[in-house]
Amino acid sequence: YCRIYLCGIKIIIEIAAPDMAPEAVKVIGQQLNRMADCVNSESLAMAKAQMKSGLVMALEATTSRMEQLGRQMLIFDRVIPVEELVKDVSNVSAEHVQKIASQFAEEKNISIAVVGGGDIEGLETVL
Repeated sequence: YCRIYLCGIKIIIEIAAPDMAPEAVKVIGQQLNRMADCVNSESLAMAKAQMKSGLVMALEATTSRMEQLGRQMLIFDRVIPVEELVKDVSNVSAEHVQKIASQFAEEKNISIAVVGGGDIEGLETVL
């Protein structure tokens, strides 16, 4: 399955206590590793339902719709009909999720950018 609407995984962590950043990154890595090993079918069904409803609900807000159209034009050079997006989300299987999670869980595929103040010492040790 090669059509993926996710071009990388973008995770934004807003932490009130900067010293918790290493622990947050560690937990995210653990979750990616868990998804690479096993995907709960109930959780997958819930995630797919949430993704499909989000796609349809985004049609209601002009700003969201324009962002969606712009992203599609930048990435795919075409506007993708919502019906096609919903169908593609429906076709995602546990095996698809495991394959992608295992690719992103590999250390060579991880990049971290930190913005803001505070001490980030120890962040490199969790990778």
